[in-house]
This record gives sequence, structure tokens and C-alpha cells, in this order.
Amino acid sequence: MTDSALLVRKTPPEVAATGHNRCIIAIQAHNVAAWLAPDGLEKSRLETILNDRPQPYYAHQIAA
Repeated sequence: MTDSALLVRKTPPEVAATGHNRCIIAIQAHNVAAWLAPDGLEKSRLETILNDRPQPYYAHQIAA
């Protein structure tokens, strides 16, 4: 089993177009331990972790 953490963020336009109002923020594997045990981390480090995320483009189509 792998550790993971998910948060939600403002929905990108292509996701909002499908009717969803939230989108996940995936924490990179190398940041999970720091995110889950943030004692002593400065706010700027936590913001860096949130900003170090994949930036996928979500494509969708109407089902037949």
C-alpha cells in the first residue's frame, strides 16, 4: 500500500464544463511524509508542496 493525500482546489474550466465544482490536488510522492507530519514546517514550505503538483488537462466527451 502506498501513502497518499488528496485535497480539493478550484475547478479548472475543463472540469467545470462537466458539472463538477471541485478537483483534487495530488500531493507528489516525495512530499507525502512532510505533508502528513508538518510539525516545524514553515507556511512557505507547505505552499511549495501544494504548488508542486501535476498539472493535468482533463478531457471529456458526452457519452453516447
